[in-house]
Amino acid sequence: MVCTMCHHHHHHEHHWRHPEFPRTRFGFPLRGLLHLIILKALGEKPMRGIDVQKYIKEKFDFDIPSAAVYVILKGLEEKGLVYSKWDKDAEGSPVKLYYATGEGKDYLKDKIEAIKSLKKVLDYLTTST
Repeated sequence: MVCTMCHHHHHHEHHWRHPEFPRTRFGFPLRGLLHLIILKALGEKPMRGIDVQKYIKEKFDFDIPSAAVYVILKGLEEKGLVYSKWDKDAEGSPVKLYYATGEGKDYLKDKIEAIKSLKKVLDYLTTST
């Protein structure tokens, strides 16, 4: 079985356990949503990989290895959901900025609809009786 986000081969029983992610901090449901978090962030404004990493840390207090962020960005770019281009920062140093494409924004909208129905299930499961 090949992981769709990173194209690594995984055995089914640990499909969600990617070598880049420490298992303790980053379990099954969230890893699969990371690419959507990144797409939403890039839809708000273009970012460098390091900015994406900081954004996730600030918003959710998750420490994502930068290598993992770049694996996801590369996967999104290969699917046409994100594009990157070189720019210059305030000091004139070259920086690679990532942008969400129109297709990426549509993809995110579709996934959000699916998540809304999942949210009903999660609300039910997490409400004490």
